[in-house]
Amino acid sequence: SSFFKKDDDIILKYCTNQLVYNLRGFEEVHKLLIQLVKKGITNSKIYNLLGISSLILGDIQDAKNYFLKSIDLFQNNSDDISSFISDVASSYYQLAKMNYQFDNNKIDKLKYILNQSKNNEVKALLGHALSKIFENDNNFEQSAQILKSSNKNIFKNIILTKGWKFEEELIFFENLKKIYLTLKNKSKLSNYSITPIFILGMPRSGTTLVENILSRSQLIETTGENSYILRNIFNIFPMIKKNNLDPENYSLKLNSEFIQKYFKFLSPKKKIITDKTPLNFLILGIIKILIPNSKIIY
Repeated sequence: SSFFKKDDDIILKYCTNQLVYNLRGFEEVHKLLIQLVKKGITNSKIYNLLGISSLILGDIQDAKNYFLKSIDLFQNNSDDISSFISDVASSYYQLAKMNYQFDNNKIDKLKYILNQSKNNEVKALLGHALSKIFENDNNFEQSAQILKSSNKNIFKNIILTKGWKFEEELIFFENLKKIYLTLKNKSKLSNYSITPIFILGMPRSGTTLVENILSRSQLIETTGENSYILRNIFNIFPMIKKNNLDPENYSLKLNSEFIQKYFKFLSPKKKIITDKTPLNFLILGIIKILIPNSKIIY
């Protein structure tokens, strides 16, 4: 698109969304980021995104170098803790997951930043990074202590501030059961010309690896974590986490037309596609009723 070529900020926003939401086109994202660097546009965010895209594409050494550049670029420009951004913290976290060996001075500095930073996202990423660093060093007691503290911070200052309530999750699950049973008792839907393979499970359980394996087939097109079905169920049932609903009033909207819109949204070029939205495990029964010819990998 000529529109993207004219606006570097739009390119960066596009690349960020592609990687954050794990959409398709990782090779394209990598090339766009390289173009920005060649134009002399470099910052910790761009190098962090290059590291993540390199990881996805399997270029481990390049990924490590990009993460290190993200860290070095920040350190060369500022030592101010208040300016320590989440992209730099993310680079530390990714390197820790890659079992990179940090020296003791670096670890001490990370611990200091973790204790002094006011940015909860930075504290979350650095906490998990330090936990992994100590785990790699077989210091499991220290690793567990930092991980527990970090998760407590995430729950208190990130999750709860977004309005999450456990009571609403209970209502949500009960309503999902009602929708499933209502659909199950109705006439069955027919198969479609497109066969989606739903790869689902808890986050960090290996769904990306499975999709990468399937993507090697010339018959299969990957769509990443598109979240279409789950997101639009929330649109149809806006109060699904608030009130006990009567699914009879809404289930008519979950039909073949709903699925056709799903396929139109994805616009696949191949007859077999993957949908790697991990939280689809919540609506596994609903998916199987709506798309009988779908395949499930849990």
